[in-house]
Amino acid sequence: MPSKRRITDKGTAKLAPHKLKFIRTPAFVSVYANNAQVRMTSFDLNCVFGEVTGDDPDGSLIVEQRVSVTMSPQHAKALVGVLQQHMTQYEEQFGEIGCQPEEKPPEKNAAT
Repeated sequence: MPSKRRITDKGTAKLAPHKLKFIRTPAFVSVYANNAQVRMTSFDLNCVFGEVTGDDPDGSLIVEQRVSVTMSPQHAKALVGVLQQHMTQYEEQFGEIGCQPEEKPPEKNAAT
């Protein structure tokens, strides 16, 4: 289906919005995540989502990695905007979300 373009007041072409129809494939999965790692290259961003499932005897947290999502920087930036809109709406409806400060990692040259 060819994309429909419209010319903006600045003379640049923009894609007209399309009507979206969502279809779940047989491979669709739904996961819970309370841990995320983000990696990037000059071409894409990769998010690995996992769940903290317990403690290791050595004191480490065990994170079971569940799914990896890779997207273009442009798509990631658009996602950040959508997430920010939804977080603002959530806090307006349910109150401010408090975030725990992250633990600082040990200094690289610190003696153990």
